[in-house]
Amino acid sequence: MSHIANLISCIKVGVKCSKTQIYYSGGPKFLVNLIKAIYDEGLVLRYVVSRENFLTITVFLKSNLIKDIKIVSTPGRKLYTTVYQLQAEVFKNPRFIYFISTSRYGIISSNTALKMNVGGEVLCVVKF
Repeated sequence: MSHIANLISCIKVGVKCSKTQIYYSGGPKFLVNLIKAIYDEGLVLRYVVSRENFLTITVFLKSNLIKDIKIVSTPGRKLYTTVYQLQAEVFKNPRFIYFISTSRYGIISSNTALKMNVGGEVLCVVKF
């Protein structure tokens, strides 16, 4: 299982159990970029990153804001989207935020991707 899938499952379990904070340790640095993108959309209260022996991320969740979070791309099945497909999905489901990995801007949300007119690999989707 990938590191993104592990982080998303930790967040999902934390949301389902009404936790106020979750911990994730280990993994590469780009997970911090994913958490930063989620934070920039206002879906989490704050996050703390520490790098003592290995990467540890503490995410403080807002109560009852995230309803569900799902993994879209997996290591065996990557899903890529264009800006036009993304625009149609956002129009169809306004309560969903997609998080996209781009080659130029890194990991960004669907709102930012539409403003910058870029597509990329869809990592996860958050229902709020």
